[in-house]
Amino acid sequence: MLRKMCDEPPRIDDAQLRSIFALTDELAAKYGKLRDGDRTKRAQTLVAWMKSLASSFDELEQSVHCAIHFAEGIRHEFVEEMGPEERADFRRHLYFYKNGFIRVFSVLDKLGSFMNDIFGLHAERIKERYSYFTVLRCMREARAEPELLKKLDETRNKYREPVQDLRLMRNHEVHAINTELLDEDGRLRLRPRDPRQPIEDLRRNVAMLQAGYAMAGESLLAVLQYCKKRA
Repeated sequence: MLRKMCDEPPRIDDAQLRSIFALTDELAAKYGKLRDGDRTKRAQTLVAWMKSLASSFDELEQSVHCAIHFAEGIRHEFVEEMGPEERADFRRHLYFYKNGFIRVFSVLDKLGSFMNDIFGLHAERIKERYSYFTVLRCMREARAEPELLKKLDETRNKYREPVQDLRLMRNHEVHAINTELLDEDGRLRLRPRDPRQPIEDLRRNVAMLQAGYAMAGESLLAVLQYCKKRA
């Protein structure tokens, strides 16, 4: 959908996207067959989870793609040096970059909520507004689903550093100062005696966002494959 904004043809789904969409459809069909007696509401809930996870990951992919697309044409170091078209592309990059890293944790936290539900982990006892990472902690402490936990921990550790940086950026963007005004250490970018606004390292932005997308996709796929085996 958003590729039209970039004057590009519609997306051709890669292997990961095809697998995620196929698995959510397959699991939704299986969960939907639970419709008898008291299980009807449960079936509706599980089907809704599948639709929500699929659509959230689809939206994340589109945001990541657009963030990368609009970063490609940025050539100047300061906002004030950019012409109108380049400045517009920079603002579009920032919009989709922020949208992307917020959606990374939206996908992960929805996945955590689904896991908390289907595996009966009760993460809310630890933290009322729990995250995906709280759910992993619950699994570890309860020694629940060890085969799945091993895969999810491996994925988390593989992307630990860039995802931690994304979490910091997400927290700044949501609760504090706009991320484009901060450097890698969370300090203001504005230089003494220089009124110009330096832009962030766009290559680093893109690399962190791609890592977050990869972690979300690999984690989601691992959970769906595990649930298929159990269904």
